[in-house]
Amino acid sequence: MTTRAGSAGDELWSGGSERGRPRTGARRTVMDMIRQIPAYLRLLFGLLTDPRVSRFDKLMVAGAIAYVVVPFDLIPDFIPFLGEVDDVYLLSLALQRLV
Repeated sequence: MTTRAGSAGDELWSGGSERGRPRTGARRTVMDMIRQIPAYLRLLFGLLTDPRVSRFDKLMVAGAIAYVVVPFDLIPDFIPFLGEVDDVYLLSLALQRLV
């Protein structure tokens, strides 16, 4: 399999044309995620105020948010990878149940 010199695939492996700056695709993905935050917050607020959602599910989400915000965790946040993963995992489980 041959490729042209300077093709898009080569640019991905070399880190783009400028060192130290993210590729435009990665930057676009992050910016898309940031732009979706207000929609997710509206969805969360709508689900928390919807009378069809059980009180238990609402309390689970509130407890998961409190767990993320409170500085005391089962796995401390200063442990490089596991400290953040337990917060994200617990929050994602609660939100999955809510949705």
